[in-house]
Amino acid sequence: MCLDWRFRTFFTRRLLPNVLDIRLVGSTFSGKLPRQRYGILDTDLGGFTTFGGFRSRVDRPYEGQTLLGIFWEHNFRTVPFEIIGWRWAVKRNLGLLVHGAHGRTWLDDQNRIGPNYSPSYVEKVHHELGVSLNGIFDLVRFNVTKRLEPACIYVSVEMARIF
Repeated sequence: MCLDWRFRTFFTRRLLPNVLDIRLVGSTFSGKLPRQRYGILDTDLGGFTTFGGFRSRVDRPYEGQTLLGIFWEHNFRTVPFEIIGWRWAVKRNLGLLVHGAHGRTWLDDQNRIGPNYSPSYVEKVHHELGVSLNGIFDLVRFNVTKRLEPACIYVSVEMARIF
């Protein structure tokens, strides 16, 4: 199941106000679940990311019979650059975003190891926080994300979300 919310936060009278986007991803099961029906929490795809995935995990997505993830980003648009007087950034429609992700998957003990299969899962909650510069060449977004445990910094690129 995936739920998306969008809240207008500041400067709501603008054509494109500042917004907070939240995505909640979760699944559970009852009975015996075959491996091909496990759920996943998305991750970075070779330096390219999307909203609703971990930007600081560059290997495989987290798999599990049960999972829960929350992904959020606050788009401040051009407001921070307007406040500090960087008119050149405002004219180029560069925006600033703050984002984060938190999630975990669960697997039964008997499903953790199998012939020719080793699932990608995490024993504890994955946390990450980041900052993005949006609107580069009007289409690209540059992300810098810090994974909180183990402490690592990751850089990625994605298509800018216009609306």
